Amino acid sequence: MRYRFVIAWLWGISSAVLQAGDWAPDPSTNVELPRIFRPGRTQSLLPPDPSTNRRSSLFELKTEISFGSDVVIFLSPPTVNEPYFDETPETKETGEPSSIIPVQHEELETLIDPAPAINFPISDPETRPIFEAIPLDGAPREDGRTKPDDEPALLSSRTSLGWIAGSNNRLGMTELDFEPLARTRYDATRPNPIYFDTTFGAKWLSGPNITDLPPQLFNILINVGSTYEVDDRLMIDAMISPGWYTDFSNKGVEAFRLPWHLVSYYKLDNDLRWVLGVTDLARQDIRYLPVVGMIYAPADSDIRLDLVFPKPRIAWRYGQNGQYEHWLYLNGELGGGSWAISRSDRSYDTVTYRDYRLIAGVESKDATGHVSRLEIGWIFDRSVQYRSDIGNYSPQDSLMLRTSYDY
Repeated sequence: MRYRFVIAWLWGISSAVLQAGDWAPDPSTNVELPRIFRPGRTQSLLPPDPSTNRRSSLFELKTEISFGSDVVIFLSPPTVNEPYFDETPETKETGEPSSIIPVQHEELETLIDPAPAINFPISDPETRPIFEAIPLDGAPREDGRTKPDDEPALLSSRTSLGWIAGSNNRLGMTELDFEPLARTRYDATRPNPIYFDTTFGAKWLSGPNITDLPPQLFNILINVGSTYEVDDRLMIDAMISPGWYTDFSNKGVEAFRLPWHLVSYYKLDNDLRWVLGVTDLARQDIRYLPVVGMIYAPADSDIRLDLVFPKPRIAWRYGQNGQYEHWLYLNGELGGGSWAISRSDRSYDTVTYRDYRLIAGVESKDATGHVSRLEIGWIFDRSVQYRSDIGNYSPQDSLMLRTSYDY
């Protein structure tokens, strides 16, 4: 049975070939072939003679296309010195000899030019200051370094831990903050970036006995921002930060706040920039603040002035060792915020804590952007206010220690 099946299969293949069309001699080889393998089809033929001047190949690919009485022959591999001519082609319609148009070929390397090099316009690193996004209660501060072309992406996280001395009726506090630093820069290859990040902060309170503050306060923010470069001198930075400020006992609508800022930078030259804008702190005591001032940062100077309200800063570079820089600085800050809380009688209320801070610090940074800081500050003009006005009081001045690290 098996042999009968094989014989039938071979007979069927032979019948299909015989019925594929009329047989006639092929014009190029004079070999009897069915119509499906004659002009107008693609066929693979062994080279007739290895000693010919055709390029060495196991097979040669030949294609013929008829245009009326003309036939175009494509042959690969082609001949090197003499074209391939067919002396006896005939068309089926007229039965008369047709003219042959030989097609010459060239090496592939001469037909395809290499892709031209594309040079993107890269601005001079000295004219690309890197900016740190404006804190919700502060002013912008330039990173103070230029970015080489081969440097990885800017680092964008900061962790800080602070302690404010206090006991009894002298309000003490431990502050922990995780702050993404959404930085932007004047870079023509990456215009108008949009960034999304989150910020988390926690405060653990010690004392006072005079009022019923909760033991912890938390804030969680989602920052959505962008920068728009009007031209090579003017840049506008905008950010909105919906967030929740709560003790996690009062989770009502009072815990939701919507701070934002809109600030412009105008580059007068490579050393001086003007800053103008407005920020909404979304606090009960202070709602809107102007952001105005100037940034003076000469590239070849050890002095840097961020004279911008409400977070001015003066810095002096006192040492440079290899890839490390060491700075001393003095700056001012507005501290505090507003939180939705539960009072001791389980009633809902909103508390606003405010202080002003004069801080001196030392800062060390390396070429990759890692920055470590150690700060000491004086906390003054402190106040605790409730929306209900029950239990308001003013804590005494205090001392602050804080450390932070950018990574």
